[in-house]
Amino acid sequence: GRLAISPGARVDHSSLPSQTNVSPWIQVNWTPASRVAVTLATGVHHQLPDIEHVVGEVGGGTALQAERAAHADLGLTYAIDDRTKARVTFYDRQDHDVLRLRNSEVQRYSWGIFLPGYAPIRYVNVLEGYARGVELELRSERPNGLSGWVSYSLGYSKYRDVRRNETFPGDYDQ
Repeated sequence: GRLAISPGARVDHSSLPSQTNVSPWIQVNWTPASRVAVTLATGVHHQLPDIEHVVGEVGGGTALQAERAAHADLGLTYAIDDRTKARVTFYDRQDHDVLRLRNSEVQRYSWGIFLPGYAPIRYVNVLEGYARGVELELRSERPNGLSGWVSYSLGYSKYRDVRRNETFPGDYDQ
């Protein structure tokens, strides 16, 4: 079989807040048989805060850090025929220093309800979490006929506010 290894990195610099991040990744493609392909990819990625996250009425200031995600995925592709492929991919992503607009949500406590506006609302790096799951895909590419794909994804995500020790599902799991 054939083996291809593709490493890489991205370097980002921001002057507001002043920080530089290096995001390395590697992808390995292996074709053990003529109709089978295996892909393994992993990396670390950063997302710098936008200007509205740093400055302005709810800006968190220059102490905000870039959000960081470490991911890995494993995919298996099987060629049913020359133009039709089935693929299954498993993925896992670990998130760190994710931004949260603190004190902007209605919250229920044993002593009552907290409404936004009673405490300063600011962006802060307080969330850690994960997303993991599986994706299934069937793809057909016919130059003179019907082409297209159908897919199904099953994923789970959960986040934790490290200062308040709150845990909750990710936005798409609620």
